[in-house]
Amino acid sequence: MDLVTLFQEGAEPGRSSRKCSLARAYDAATNSLWGVAATEHKTRLSRAMVESSNQTAIANGWFDLAKSVLLSCNINSNNIPRTTYTQLNVAKQALSECLACGSTDSRDAAVRLQGAVLLEEGSLDDSEAIFSARALSGTNNAIDAAFLCVIADMREDGLKAKRAATCAAGAKVSPDPGVLRAICALDDASNYLMTFGLAKSAASALAIADRALALAYKHNSMLTSWVGSPQIAAHRRVLHARLSVDTRTAVQLAHSAVRACKTIFTLTALGDLLCMANDVAGAVEPYADALVRHAERFPHAKTPLDLCVKHARCLLRTNQNCAARDTYVTVAEELQDSSLWLGAGTVALRLGALTSTDRHLRRATVRSPHSAQPYGLLMLSHLTHDGNATCCAGSLLDVSVNFGLNDRGLLRELGNAYFQLGHYTIAETLLRRAVAAEFNRGAHSHALKRLTDVRAARVVAREARYAPV
Repeated sequence: MDLVTLFQEGAEPGRSSRKCSLARAYDAATNSLWGVAATEHKTRLSRAMVESSNQTAIANGWFDLAKSVLLSCNINSNNIPRTTYTQLNVAKQALSECLACGSTDSRDAAVRLQGAVLLEEGSLDDSEAIFSARALSGTNNAIDAAFLCVIADMREDGLKAKRAATCAAGAKVSPDPGVLRAICALDDASNYLMTFGLAKSAASALAIADRALALAYKHNSMLTSWVGSPQIAAHRRVLHARLSVDTRTAVQLAHSAVRACKTIFTLTALGDLLCMANDVAGAVEPYADALVRHAERFPHAKTPLDLCVKHARCLLRTNQNCAARDTYVTVAEELQDSSLWLGAGTVALRLGALTSTDRHLRRATVRSPHSAQPYGLLMLSHLTHDGNATCCAGSLLDVSVNFGLNDRGLLRELGNAYFQLGHYTIAETLLRRAVAAEFNRGAHSHALKRLTDVRAARVVAREARYAPV
């Protein structure tokens, strides 16, 4: 089967639109584009509600939407992520819809997240009811008990907070003394809350743990070695760094955590905070060290996908193209993930390696056949390296648009490529899409300028066509 036929079949209307949205949402989530993922989950749900009677699929869609909305909080800003009222409200509604679908795979996780969202919102009675019901149902979970401790502390009910902390310690499997198990449970609860941008509740959990730690250090000399251990100090500095309102302070705390104890957790946190501070070049080394330590500590385990993507993306953004290529290909061979093959294809295209570009992007389409971006990059490869391949590129354009191509950078590059080849109508259409998708920044101005050039070129071409001989 030739390339054009392969991608024409990929664009057949028999392909499920819900699968397209799910593929795009997965690719966006892999690259931490949570706002895009949330939009795709909304599209997926709008179709699933009409087309499907599978309650598990619908429930999973609502749960994925809730998570994506919460994870999208300030993800591209220089501030520590914090949810807004609107995000909390959307997530709460999505979780209610998820739980209304009955007993599904995502129900247990959805119940906990709903309780956490209500806690952040300040609905203490509703949040307490959820976590108390989980405790009565026999779900002996340390984090759930820690949430009840936070709720009691917010109400200044010291007795109930102490009982909840005791329950948290009892649910935590560890040889450490009870007070230390309770502190670990509160730290875990704070970390869970921070993951979803529930910063107010996370700060409350961490404050309780700080007070308990200070008391333990003061009144029990036997605990001094545990409290002062480098691992505990480093872990807690990372938690405080992630809650800091100032990015510079957060980075300094993360650096001190790494100096105290280099672990996968502290190194990854340092890389994340450096990226948040727009120091992408500085994030490369911590991510690389974290990957090395993971391989040393877990020699038979798969490399963590999210960490690989973060490391390779930093290499790509700092134009370390050869290193980025090697990283993407090595990890893609191990994990066989579509996003990794897409990254490998992107770097190969930058390096002008047409054969490798074609091979890597084909693998990306096989592993995620409903994702638009690999088809768009294949089209760009054919246009930039073989100006006569416009027939094949046109077929790829149909497929990528049918699958919802919305990458503004790729749309801009495709528009430029078609402009250089004199296909002004297609160039204008692509650039209009790029302008609509761009933020009002430098790239937006570039797309507008190129769109103006295309319009001018179309006028000149039209006048030349109708000029008297």
